[in-house]
Amino acid sequence: MEEIKRLTYDLNPRIYLACLWLTTYSHIREIELLNIKERDIDLRAGRIEIYRTKEKKRKLITLIDEDIDYLKNQPTAFPELFFFRYLKKIPGLPHSQVGKQFGMALLKKWWGRSCKNLGIEGVSLYPGTRHSTLTDVAEKYGYQTAKDLSGHTTSKSLDRYLVLPREGKKDLYSYVRSGKEKVKVFGGSKYTQVIDLKYKN
Repeated sequence: MEEIKRLTYDLNPRIYLACLWLTTYSHIREIELLNIKERDIDLRAGRIEIYRTKEKKRKLITLIDEDIDYLKNQPTAFPELFFFRYLKKIPGLPHSQVGKQFGMALLKKWWGRSCKNLGIEGVSLYPGTRHSTLTDVAEKYGYQTAKDLSGHTTSKSLDRYLVLPREGKKDLYSYVRSGKEKVKVFGGSKYTQVIDLKYKN
């Protein structure tokens, strides 16, 4: 995120903000984020209301104070304008695109360039933001907390996003190797759940 900010903030701070929000508000899909309009932002309530969702129902983003402060310092705009839009003419952008909505390719472009600069390979935008956030939350605060944050209604859909933390796998491998009857596994705060397992030859 620091590299994206370094590369894009002077061109358009909302490129960085879009990527940052994808890592923060992980129940929001990329296209839902880019479809936010100025009228969807309610700073008095400290939230953004999204109606154009895949599930065809309302989603709420409860904004953290840092984002509320940022939005309060933004100039007012027409309600029907997309929030994530080209604010001014930048190199390579036609004048006709100023004021137009970001496309998904724009975020992927700067994410990819940032990864390349840092020597990071094989991590695209969605796994690098939403997936990594949910895995980190699950590791620190537990599976149920990650599920609540993700907005998933079933565990099966969330499981596609999560990877058992490395330490948890090491515990399981050690159990198999040593034949111990108890092994800590992932759950709760970090590793709070203990299950009985009988070693079998």
